Amino acid sequence: AAAYARVRAAVVRKLAAHSAFAPLAGMGEAYPEVFRPWLALAPRIAFALETLLTTSQFPDVDRETVVREAVEEAAGATATGETWGDRHRLAAWRALPDGDEVGPGLPGDHDCVLSTSSVPGVTDLSARGPAARYVWDVADRANSLWVVPLGACGIPGSPHRRDQLPLWLRGELVPVVTDWARLTREDHPHQEDHPHQKEHRVYEQTVEGFGTVSVSPVDPAADLDVLHGWVREERARFWGMEGASREQVRETYEHLDSLTTHHAHLVRLNGEPVALFQTYEPEADRVSECYEVEDGDIGVHFLIAPAGDGAVSGFTGALMTVLIAYALEGHGKRRIVVEPDARNAKAVALLERAGFELGPEIVLPEIDLPEVFLPEKRARIAFLKR
Repeated sequence: AAAYARVRAAVVRKLAAHSAFAPLAGMGEAYPEVFRPWLALAPRIAFALETLLTTSQFPDVDRETVVREAVEEAAGATATGETWGDRHRLAAWRALPDGDEVGPGLPGDHDCVLSTSSVPGVTDLSARGPAARYVWDVADRANSLWVVPLGACGIPGSPHRRDQLPLWLRGELVPVVTDWARLTREDHPHQEDHPHQKEHRVYEQTVEGFGTVSVSPVDPAADLDVLHGWVREERARFWGMEGASREQVRETYEHLDSLTTHHAHLVRLNGEPVALFQTYEPEADRVSECYEVEDGDIGVHFLIAPAGDGAVSGFTGALMTVLIAYALEGHGKRRIVVEPDARNAKAVALLERAGFELGPEIVLPEIDLPEVFLPEKRARIAFLKR
């Protein structure tokens, strides 16, 4: 199945690049990003693939050659032992994003009974599937069954947030209980363990001898004092915001908060803010112009807070270990990509100590848009495989 998916994706990409479809190449770009999975050319090719491979309406398209080249490309790229579940993983959309959670491997595909659909040629991650399955017994309501993809509660930390996911993956169901005599109230308070901490966590890990590290989405308004104080320090000059006003910092992180491909997180140690950690999809970032993005790549930026009076030896290394685990395991990714400023010798040395493989120096192109400006940047790219 994994090999088939690679062939299918390659066919989609080759057809989308064919001159016969050139008039449609910019389709979807005029609309908000949320609509692109439906309006962009590659997804439309993917969803119409069976018809496009059999119709006579495009006589200039040599389909046999396209498929043959796709098979050869896939044969050279398929990893030994890779399964469909390695590629086809749950990446559920959320109305209120709480991180880039990537779930377990999924069976099925868009044309299978367990319909969990990806966008061939774009991604094998699945954000589409049955929102719920119900079996109603109209003669005996107590005999009815149901299941939802994650759980019946969307609150982070709730025991029912993801408790139905294993059943949903297997196509199984649970009883629908509506008899009040059989129902009991469950109270699960979600108080934070720090009096000033009003965040919901997307990742948490306790390290013996170090403490509990939690990762939460940045709140541009509530976290503004912390962020503005950090990015303006001389030690953070390579972050590129040393002269930014409070309003500029808030607008920057409000813009990040509006994106589906880039995310900013505040990292806390035992409830106290200690780092800013940003993740992004490399294919949606300017870094994609400087290296060949692979499936399973995740880009990260991190800014460690200034050390306090009680600085702990090995603090940065311990924190890096947790953040690396979050980036790889928490997102189901295979490789971290970083591109610190080439002049930042301390950051480059830290990456080497953490096991990153240093690549060449690259030049990230300038981005000048109404909502964000990023100057040209000479960077040192580096990679860390799972």
